[in-house]
Amino acid sequence: MTTSVILALATGLPVVATRHSGFPDQVIPGKNGYLSNEADPKDFAEKMLQYLDHPEVWSDMSEAARELAFARYDKNILIKKQFDFYRKFGDVKKVAFVVGTFPVISETFIIDQIGDLRDLGLDIEVYTFRDGSTENVSDRYVNDKMGEMVHSLAMPKNYLKRFIKAIPKFTRILFANPLAAFRTLNIFKYGSLSYSLQLIFWVEPFIGLDADLVHCHFGTIANHFLTIKEVLGLKQPFVTTFYGYDISQVTKQKGERYYDLLKQESALFFSMSENMKERMVEQGFDASAIEVLPISVDVASFPFSRRALKENETVEILSVGRFVEKKGFDDLLKALVIVKERSKRKFMCHIIGGPKDKEKELRELAEQLGVSGVVEWKGYVKKEEIVEYLMKMHLYVQASKTAANGDME
Repeated sequence: MTTSVILALATGLPVVATRHSGFPDQVIPGKNGYLSNEADPKDFAEKMLQYLDHPEVWSDMSEAARELAFARYDKNILIKKQFDFYRKFGDVKKVAFVVGTFPVISETFIIDQIGDLRDLGLDIEVYTFRDGSTENVSDRYVNDKMGEMVHSLAMPKNYLKRFIKAIPKFTRILFANPLAAFRTLNIFKYGSLSYSLQLIFWVEPFIGLDADLVHCHFGTIANHFLTIKEVLGLKQPFVTTFYGYDISQVTKQKGERYYDLLKQESALFFSMSENMKERMVEQGFDASAIEVLPISVDVASFPFSRRALKENETVEILSVGRFVEKKGFDDLLKALVIVKERSKRKFMCHIIGGPKDKEKELRELAEQLGVSGVVEWKGYVKKEEIVEYLMKMHLYVQASKTAANGDME
């Protein structure tokens, strides 16, 4: 599931997407958009043409898009629900978020969760395995001074610098928890995590952890946390949110037993959609321990517009995402070939995303297909800028599919 579709719906923008992962939860065919078969550019083009050819229904679809956003993705419902789940573990006042990289432009939902939960009175601290970039990051990260609540678990690549930095960290662990200090050096049990000194960098920030609850974002990150939990003997309950690749690509590559310990240790799991929950259950997760909790947005804060088409106006189309196989941008470009051939309307497809090297490959494909003249590449932009683009558009499209390595939304 992608946040951009939710943002599109919140602004009243109808959506054409694939029958992939959680999109059937977001798009009701004929009501707020259309669904096509995934990895089927011809069918995707048909659905786009169906929308383009009938501007008389756009206004009603805009209303339906906004209504669905309020009903299923509004933060006032979902963040309160998340807060209530936390409270099942007691009088939770402080939560430790454990993430892979922070901040990340493609994961503004983490930033929003932090801000929304803090607005409800929770104290949030963030523990990140990799330091992210603040370039094009959401304004909320800056305005809420989230950088001040971040604890980095990253270590220098240079071994000498790593060794020098590890000395005071190991000393701190040793004085606070001697047994944990010796565990970080147990190469027989932890292998490369020990002899690379990685475990010292992972464990030290968690010394004296006073959170009432730990929330791990992504199953792979939860597996890393299990090691930290074991070394330090942490007793706090923890919950895990799965987002997509961590229950598709990862389990295909590493096997379904990859999460065996996590299934026992994590007190609760959140999934993005009913489809994702079904896939988790198929892989041996206890259905009673999984709650569907999608990404949420503050719907009321987004501007709303009923879409309409003026005479001789160019139809503006938008798609947003990282340029990876599962996002289906190659299929979108192939679909645009058909739309260009068959549509009587002028249109322009704006694509927001990156990285630049992958954009170059897609630009070359667009040139080969003869659609470079109807595609505009925007690069990465802030969430706030995406909303500005959404308000200028007539249609949002998302051609996501299952990648060859099993990666899904």
